[in-house]
Amino acid sequence: MIYFDAGATTLQKPERVRRAMYRAAAAMSSPGRGNYPATRLAEETDFRCRSLAAALFDVEDPACVVFTSSATHGLNIAIKTLVKPGCRVVISGYEHNSVTRPLHALGAQVRIAGDDLIIKGVDAFTGGEVDSHNDHRIAMMAAIAASRATGEVVIHGAEAVNKSYPDFFDHYRLLGGKVTLEEE
Repeated sequence: MIYFDAGATTLQKPERVRRAMYRAAAAMSSPGRGNYPATRLAEETDFRCRSLAAALFDVEDPACVVFTSSATHGLNIAIKTLVKPGCRVVISGYEHNSVTRPLHALGAQVRIAGDDLIIKGVDAFTGGEVDSHNDHRIAMMAAIAASRATGEVVIHGAEAVNKSYPDFFDHYRLLGGKVTLEEE
Protein backbone atom coordinates (compact mmCIF):
# COMPACT_ATOMS: atom_id res chain seq x y z
CA MET A 1 0.00 0.00 0.00
CA ILE A 2 1.32 3.42 -0.86
CA TYR A 3 -0.36 6.57 0.34
CA PHE A 4 0.13 10.31 0.28
CA ASP A 5 -1.34 12.63 2.87
CA ALA A 6 -1.00 16.28 1.95
CA GLY A 7 -4.10 17.20 3.94
CA ALA A 8 -2.64 16.60 7.37
CA THR A 9 0.60 18.49 7.00
CA THR A 10 -0.11 21.16 4.40
CA LEU A 11 -2.52 23.83 5.55
CA GLN A 12 -2.00 26.11 2.56
CA LYS A 13 -2.28 24.16 -0.68
CA PRO A 14 -0.19 25.29 -3.66
CA GLU A 15 -2.12 27.63 -5.98
CA ARG A 16 -2.19 25.01 -8.74
CA VAL A 17 -3.80 22.49 -6.38
CA ARG A 18 -6.37 25.02 -5.16
CA ARG A 19 -7.36 25.86 -8.76
CA ALA A 20 -7.67 22.17 -9.70
CA MET A 21 -9.81 21.47 -6.62
CA TYR A 22 -12.05 24.44 -7.41
CA ARG A 23 -12.49 23.30 -11.04
CA ALA A 24 -13.32 19.77 -9.92
CA ALA A 25 -15.89 20.93 -7.36
CA ALA A 26 -17.48 23.26 -9.92
CA ALA A 27 -17.58 20.83 -12.86
CA MET A 28 -17.82 17.30 -11.46
CA SER A 29 -20.25 15.19 -9.51
CA SER A 30 -19.84 11.80 -7.78
CA PRO A 31 -18.50 9.05 -10.07
CA GLY A 32 -21.02 6.30 -10.71
CA ARG A 33 -24.06 8.41 -9.80
CA GLY A 34 -25.82 8.57 -13.17
CA ASN A 35 -25.02 9.38 -16.77
CA TYR A 36 -24.71 13.14 -16.51
CA PRO A 37 -21.83 15.12 -18.05
CA ALA A 38 -20.53 16.06 -14.57
CA THR A 39 -20.59 12.41 -13.50
CA ARG A 40 -18.90 11.19 -16.67
CA LEU A 41 -16.19 13.84 -16.27
CA ALA A 42 -15.60 12.68 -12.68
CA GLU A 43 -15.40 9.03 -13.80
CA GLU A 44 -12.95 9.87 -16.59
CA THR A 45 -10.81 11.94 -14.22
CA ASP A 46 -10.85 9.18 -11.59
CA PHE A 47 -9.78 6.58 -14.17
CA ARG A 48 -7.06 8.87 -15.56
CA CYS A 49 -5.69 9.44 -12.03
CA ARG A 50 -5.77 5.69 -11.29
CA SER A 51 -4.01 4.96 -14.59
CA LEU A 52 -1.30 7.54 -13.92
CA ALA A 53 -0.77 6.26 -10.36
CA ALA A 54 -0.65 2.66 -11.64
CA ALA A 55 1.99 3.61 -14.21
CA LEU A 56 4.01 5.55 -11.64
CA PHE A 57 4.06 2.65 -9.16
CA ASP A 58 4.28 -0.12 -11.78
CA VAL A 59 0.85 -1.57 -10.96
CA GLU A 60 -0.54 -3.65 -13.84
CA ASP A 61 -4.23 -2.91 -13.36
CA PRO A 62 -5.44 0.63 -12.52
CA ALA A 63 -8.39 -1.00 -10.72
CA CYS A 64 -5.85 -2.10 -8.07
CA VAL A 65 -5.18 1.55 -7.17
CA VAL A 66 -7.34 2.54 -4.21
CA PHE A 67 -8.12 6.13 -3.23
CA THR A 68 -9.20 6.77 0.35
CA SER A 69 -10.46 9.92 2.01
CA SER A 70 -7.32 10.24 4.14
CA ALA A 71 -4.18 8.47 5.26
CA THR A 72 -5.97 7.51 8.47
CA HIS A 73 -8.70 5.81 6.45
CA GLY A 74 -6.08 3.99 4.36
CA LEU A 75 -4.20 2.82 7.44
CA ASN A 76 -7.39 1.66 9.13
CA ILE A 77 -8.29 -0.39 6.06
CA ALA A 78 -4.82 -1.92 5.99
CA ILE A 79 -4.60 -2.67 9.69
CA LYS A 80 -8.15 -3.96 10.10
CA THR A 81 -8.76 -5.81 6.87
CA LEU A 82 -5.85 -6.20 4.51
CA VAL A 83 -2.86 -7.09 6.67
CA LYS A 84 -3.09 -10.78 7.45
CA PRO A 85 -0.44 -12.85 9.24
CA GLY A 86 2.54 -13.22 6.92
CA CYS A 87 1.64 -10.19 4.78
CA ARG A 88 3.45 -6.88 4.72
CA VAL A 89 2.69 -3.24 4.01
CA VAL A 90 5.22 -0.88 2.45
CA ILE A 91 4.82 2.89 2.78
CA SER A 92 7.15 5.82 2.25
CA GLY A 93 9.71 7.21 4.65
CA TYR A 94 7.51 10.14 5.62
CA GLU A 95 5.22 7.92 7.65
CA HIS A 96 7.89 5.90 9.47
CA ASN A 97 7.80 7.51 12.90
CA SER A 98 4.07 8.11 13.13
CA VAL A 99 3.32 4.50 12.22
CA THR A 100 6.36 2.69 13.61
CA ARG A 101 6.27 3.96 17.20
CA PRO A 102 2.65 3.09 18.02
CA LEU A 103 2.66 -0.25 16.22
CA HIS A 104 5.98 -1.29 17.76
CA ALA A 105 4.70 -0.26 21.20
CA LEU A 106 1.74 -2.62 20.71
CA GLY A 107 3.90 -5.60 19.72
CA ALA A 108 3.85 -5.39 15.93
CA GLN A 109 6.77 -6.73 13.96
CA VAL A 110 7.99 -3.54 12.28
CA ARG A 111 11.28 -2.86 10.57
CA ILE A 112 12.74 -0.19 8.35
CA ALA A 113 14.60 -1.26 5.21
CA GLY A 114 16.08 1.72 3.42
CA ASP A 115 13.19 4.04 2.65
CA ASP A 116 10.58 1.37 3.32
CA LEU A 117 8.66 0.54 6.46
CA ILE A 118 7.81 -3.15 6.52
CA ILE A 119 5.06 -4.32 8.85
CA LYS A 120 4.75 -8.08 9.17
CA GLY A 121 1.20 -9.24 9.83
CA VAL A 122 0.57 -10.77 13.26
CA ASP A 123 -2.45 -12.63 14.64
CA ALA A 124 -2.84 -10.07 17.44
CA PHE A 125 -1.05 -7.18 19.06
CA THR A 126 0.24 -7.73 22.59
CA GLY A 127 -0.91 -4.40 24.02
CA GLY A 128 1.10 -1.59 25.54
CA GLU A 129 1.27 2.19 25.77
CA VAL A 130 1.11 4.63 22.87
CA ASP A 131 1.71 8.37 23.02
CA SER A 132 -0.39 10.13 20.37
CA HIS A 133 1.80 13.26 20.62
CA ASN A 134 -1.50 15.14 20.25
CA ASP A 135 -1.98 13.66 16.76
CA HIS A 136 -5.55 12.54 16.11
CA ARG A 137 -4.43 10.06 13.44
CA ILE A 138 -2.07 8.25 15.80
CA ALA A 139 -4.71 8.09 18.54
CA MET A 140 -7.29 6.60 16.15
CA MET A 141 -4.79 4.17 14.64
CA ALA A 142 -3.81 2.97 18.13
CA ALA A 143 -7.48 2.52 19.08
CA ILE A 144 -8.16 0.47 15.95
CA ALA A 145 -5.04 -1.59 16.62
CA ALA A 146 -6.20 -2.08 20.22
CA SER A 147 -9.24 -3.93 18.93
CA ARG A 148 -6.78 -6.63 17.82
CA ALA A 149 -4.74 -6.68 21.05
CA THR A 150 -4.63 -9.43 23.64
CA GLY A 151 -3.55 -7.04 26.41
CA GLU A 152 -4.52 -3.59 27.60
CA VAL A 153 -3.69 -0.62 25.37
CA VAL A 154 -3.21 2.80 26.97
CA ILE A 155 -3.31 5.78 24.60
CA HIS A 156 -1.81 8.93 26.08
CA GLY A 157 -3.39 11.98 24.46
CA ALA A 158 -6.40 10.05 23.14
CA GLU A 159 -8.44 13.28 23.30
CA ALA A 160 -6.59 14.38 20.14
CA VAL A 161 -9.32 12.55 18.18
CA ASN A 162 -11.55 15.56 18.92
CA LYS A 163 -9.64 17.54 16.28
CA SER A 164 -11.21 15.61 13.43
CA TYR A 165 -13.69 13.07 14.82
CA PRO A 166 -15.16 14.08 18.21
CA ASP A 167 -17.52 11.08 18.23
CA PHE A 168 -14.76 8.58 17.43
CA PHE A 169 -14.81 6.76 20.78
CA ASP A 170 -18.63 6.75 20.92
CA HIS A 171 -18.68 5.11 17.48
CA TYR A 172 -15.81 2.84 18.49
CA ARG A 173 -17.93 1.57 21.39
CA LEU A 174 -20.95 1.10 19.12
CA LEU A 175 -18.80 -1.16 16.95
CA GLY A 176 -17.87 -3.26 19.98
CA GLY A 177 -14.68 -1.51 21.04
CA LYS A 178 -13.95 -1.34 24.75
CA VAL A 179 -12.57 1.94 25.99
CA THR A 180 -12.25 3.85 29.22
CA LEU A 181 -11.36 7.51 28.92
CA GLU A 182 -9.60 9.27 31.80
CA GLU A 183 -12.36 11.84 32.22
CA GLU A 184 -14.97 9.09 32.73
